[in-house]
Amino acid sequence: MRRVLLIEDDDDIRDVLHSALVDEGYEVLVATDGGEALAILGRQTRRCLVLLDLLMPIMNGWQFRAFQLRHPRLATHPVIAMTAGKLDRVPQVDLVMAKPPKLDLLLSHIDRLCPDEDIDETLPTAPLSPVHNADGVVLGELDLDTPVHKR
Repeated sequence: MRRVLLIEDDDDIRDVLHSALVDEGYEVLVATDGGEALAILGRQTRRCLVLLDLLMPIMNGWQFRAFQLRHPRLATHPVIAMTAGKLDRVPQVDLVMAKPPKLDLLLSHIDRLCPDEDIDETLPTAPLSPVHNADGVVLGELDLDTPVHKR
């Protein structure tokens, strides 16, 4: 089963996207901010697509993506960013969509970025390390020591 990590702080949008993805046969992991998402992503043993809201509390999508890109094991997961606002810069992601996204268009992009052959691709695992936000609060734990090959 293909896996999507949905990172969205808006309850209504998160519920609609979660239901649509589950109805399409995806396994959906849910986080409400970037710190929670890093902790979830760090525990994954298979690749998954990340559906990322850019404007969130605690750790926003920009901060999440910067952290993700610095760590090869995390950077292997493709990312679709969503935003309801205007962007003054474009994030380094696979795709940016307006929020709320049109579901048929979103699903076609997810299918393209998360093909069936990725289902069995496993990622190495190793002991987890704590992740802190700018205030020193522990946001979760993830493996930063095990390198993987980027696609």
